[in-house]
Amino acid sequence: MDIKLFQDTEVTVMGLGRFQQGSGMATARWLISHGAQVLITDLKSEEELKDSVSSLIAWFDEYRAKYPSARLHTPLFALGAHREEDFQNAKFIFQNPDVMPDSLFLHIAKERKIPIYSDVSLFFELYAHPIIAVTGTKGKSSTSSWIFDMCSRMDPKTIVAGNIKVSPLEYLDDLLNDTKTHPVILELSSSQLETLESSRAPEIGVLINIYPDHLNRHRTMKAYINAKMLIFKNQTKDQSAILNWDQQNVRELAKALNGKCYWFSTHEEVEQGAFVRDGKIVLRIGKAEEIITSVASIGLFGEHNLSNALASAVAARLAGVSAEHIRASIEQFAGIPDRQEILRSWEGIVFVNDTTATQPDAAIAAIKRFAKENNIILLAGGASKKLPMEEFAKEIIKSCKYAILFAGAGTDELVAHLRGSIDFEIVDSMQKAVDLALSRAQSGDIVLLSPGTASFGVFKNEFDRGDQFKEVVMKF
Repeated sequence: MDIKLFQDTEVTVMGLGRFQQGSGMATARWLISHGAQVLITDLKSEEELKDSVSSLIAWFDEYRAKYPSARLHTPLFALGAHREEDFQNAKFIFQNPDVMPDSLFLHIAKERKIPIYSDVSLFFELYAHPIIAVTGTKGKSSTSSWIFDMCSRMDPKTIVAGNIKVSPLEYLDDLLNDTKTHPVILELSSSQLETLESSRAPEIGVLINIYPDHLNRHRTMKAYINAKMLIFKNQTKDQSAILNWDQQNVRELAKALNGKCYWFSTHEEVEQGAFVRDGKIVLRIGKAEEIITSVASIGLFGEHNLSNALASAVAARLAGVSAEHIRASIEQFAGIPDRQEILRSWEGIVFVNDTTATQPDAAIAAIKRFAKENNIILLAGGASKKLPMEEFAKEIIKSCKYAILFAGAGTDELVAHLRGSIDFEIVDSMQKAVDLALSRAQSGDIVLLSPGTASFGVFKNEFDRGDQFKEVVMKF
C-alpha cells in the first residue's frame, strides 16, 4: 500500500474511544496527518467523548499551524449512533478493535468490498520489517515489556506498542523514515488479533498462556482460543512460534502450526526454548545451550514472572539479543505499572495496584501472592466478561477480611457467591472505595486493587481505574 493513497480520500474511523493514545485517536491523527478526509463515528455521545473530541481538534489546529503547506482536512464527527451511509461511501474503514466483528456496519462495508483496517493491521501492512508479537490471557504486558527491556539493551530505539497503552501508528512514520531497522514488539489482545486474520504474520509470535477470558465478546472458549491462535495463522516455516509447554492444551494446538515451535517451561526441559535445570535458567536454541542466570536472581517474585522471563528470553535470543543482555534484564527488570504494583506503605498499610487483573484467575494470583492471615482488603468487581466467578469468590472468602466492590454486572455475578460468607460493600467511585478501605484497615493489612473484571461503567478503562487508585492513595 502507498501512503499517498490516503491524500484527499474519504475514510471512516469507527470508534474514537476515550483513551488519548488508544486505537481510535491514534488512527484518526495518523490519517489526518496524511491528508485523509476523516469522518469519525462512535456510539458514544458527544458529551461522553468531549475530552477526546476537544483533544483531537486541538491537535489538528496545532498540526495545521506547524505544517501550513500540507493539504489537510478538518475531521468530521457523527457521534451517538452509526449511519449506514458512512460505511457505504468511504474508500476505507478503520475499526477500533473493540468493535464486534459481526457489526452490521462492518458487514455493509464488506458487501461493498470496502477495505477494513485497524491501526494494528495497517501497521502490519506498511511496516515490512520483522515484528515480535505477544499475546496471552495473563502476562502479555509484562512479557512484552520484558522483551522490550532485553532488546533495548541491544538497540535503544526498540519500540513496544499495541495493547500496552499506545498504538503502533504513533511510531510508524519515524520507523519508515529511519534508514535502519529496529526491534518492534507488539502486545496484541484477542480483539486486535481478529483484525489481523488476513495480514502477514509476525516474525516471532509469543503465546504466554490461555485461560477463560473475554467470553462476553467471544461467547465460547473455542472462539476465544481461535482468536488467540491467529497470531500464528499466516506464519511460514522460517518464522518462530513461542509457546507455553506447561499448558497441555497449548501443546495440542501447536501441532497445527506452520512456524518453528520453541517452548518455555518452569517444570520440564524442552527440546527447543527455555527451561529450568538445577535452579538455573537454560536457553536451548538450535544446537547451542546457554545457562543464563539462576532463578534466585530474577528481579521479580513469583512463578508467573519466571514463566514470563523464560518466554521473553527465547524471543529476545531469536531476535539477536546476546545472552549477556538477557541475563542483565532478567536480573534487573523491575516490572511495569499496574501489575501487582506496590504503590506505598502508609501507617503500616500497604497499597497495591493490580488494575490489569481483568479476569478472575489473575486476581486470584494476586490475592495468593499477598495473602497472610486474612490481611487483605480487596477492591474488586465491575463490568462483566461472562466468566465463572466461583473460584474467585472462594479465594476472596478464604484470604480477604473485607471486600469493596465497584458497581457493575460482574460484581452482581460475584456477589451471588459471596453473600453470607464475607462482609462487603458496593461503591460507585474510587474515592469511596479507598475511604472505606482506610476505615477498615489496620497496620499490617494490604489494600489490594485486583478487580477480576472489566472496568467499563465506573471507569473509562482499566488504566483509568488504576490511575484513579494511585491518585487517591498518593494524596494521604
